[in-house]
Amino acid sequence: NAGIRGEGIVSMNKVDISDNYTRFILGTDYQITPELYALIEYQYNGQGVTNKSEYLSLLPKLVNGEILNLSRNYIAVSANYTFSFISFASVLLNQNSISSDLSLTIGAQITYGNDFSEYWYYPHSVYSQVEYYF
Repeated sequence: NAGIRGEGIVSMNKVDISDNYTRFILGTDYQITPELYALIEYQYNGQGVTNKSEYLSLLPKLVNGEILNLSRNYIAVSANYTFSFISFASVLLNQNSISSDLSLTIGAQITYGNDFSEYWYYPHSVYSQVEYYF
């Protein structure tokens, strides 16, 4: 009962062949119990680089919206637990390199408003971030 999916693109620029790239995502997900859902995805980004020291060279393309990611390889692992139809917890790890560095982000957004006011339709959430680099 697991879902398996993939998508990809091969982009070819006839004028500048150095601008050609391949990108694909492969993933699987599974509803383990009615409350617990899990997902894992791998993304190959042919426009990305394998060395973090090369990120700086790609920043202008990222800022201009010409590319979406800097790294070559990404892995995402996610788990969601539903407590009720209006409350759930979600954990996501999106990693682009295996290293001793640590980065953890936990998010939430909480808004209030009367029906049909500016913020009545926004969901609630809270954010936190932990980084460890040596």
